[in-house]
Amino acid sequence: IRDLHMVTESPESLWLTTANGVSRYDRSTGDWILHNMVNSGIASNDVTAVAIDATGAFWFGTATAGVSYTKSRAVWKTYTTVQGLGSNNIRDILVASDGVVWIATEGGVTRYVNGVFSTSTVENGALPANSARALAEDKQGDIWVATDGGVARFDGAIWKSFTAADGLASNLTPSLAIAPATS
Repeated sequence: IRDLHMVTESPESLWLTTANGVSRYDRSTGDWILHNMVNSGIASNDVTAVAIDATGAFWFGTATAGVSYTKSRAVWKTYTTVQGLGSNNIRDILVASDGVVWIATEGGVTRYVNGVFSTSTVENGALPANSARALAEDKQGDIWVATDGGVARFDGAIWKSFTAADGLASNLTPSLAIAPATS
């Protein structure tokens, strides 16, 4: 299992991504349903990430074939580097509170806004490394990305990078989480 997403609306379900497709556990029936290239429009069985946006549409990241998107599960779209992804190797997907879809790829962090993809990389001065691993949004709406070269934060206008020189234990950062405030 590479990623999971819980749908809390009715019918409640749990979606799990694997190297053999996406498994969905339907809590109301107790059934497991497999979604793969045979029975859906997903671009690859090697699925690495899943997210659901505010419209109820599913975003599935794959290891080599980009992102598969579906709102109805009857009609699918696939997005790749041709449409503007940083890489077809997707590591994580985050739908931010403002509706922007963020995609961590092997070639930078791509965001999808109003039908347009744009990618932040080392080359355009945004990230400490192009190999993005994980995404998170903090309480202020800032987007954080874990990379092979440190962590970066996007505040809505500019990126700021943090590395071992700033106090990280290591620049190789495979994951991150935003902790709730404690009293």
